[in-house]
Amino acid sequence: NLRTAYTYHCFVDGQDEILPSQLTALNYAQSCPLGGYGTSFETDSGNANDFNDQEIYYFAEDEEGIGSLWKLSGPYAGVPTPTPVPTRLTPEELELDINLSGFFVVGAEAPGGDQRQPFITMRMVGEIKFRNLATPFFLQTSVSQRLIDI
Repeated sequence: NLRTAYTYHCFVDGQDEILPSQLTALNYAQSCPLGGYGTSFETDSGNANDFNDQEIYYFAEDEEGIGSLWKLSGPYAGVPTPTPVPTRLTPEELELDINLSGFFVVGAEAPGGDQRQPFITMRMVGEIKFRNLATPFFLQTSVSQRLIDI
């Protein structure tokens, strides 16, 4: 989904909230070259004028303080207003360090002469715990948008 998506919005700690948030923020692109804790985007089959169909991925701790990767899917607002339920994407045996994990988004804004396609990097840092053994890991992957934004 991320590779063929558009309108990438990066959530920066201390500046943006996932929910509750000003949901119209999901309709504008925002880069975060220094990193953020989440990203939203319009899927290739989505409606650019409707923030309710955006997908949101973010790093956060659960009730027990275990860092995980989460996903939210809309609708996020309506009558009556539904409460979206986040889905944990990482197993409970995997503990992410949410201070070191994150998303880095560059080129999300409409081209103003930079001619760059959006480029997103996701970093996951943590430990896998199994049978009283903790194995640290560092995983990083990057994708660029398939469509040309010029």
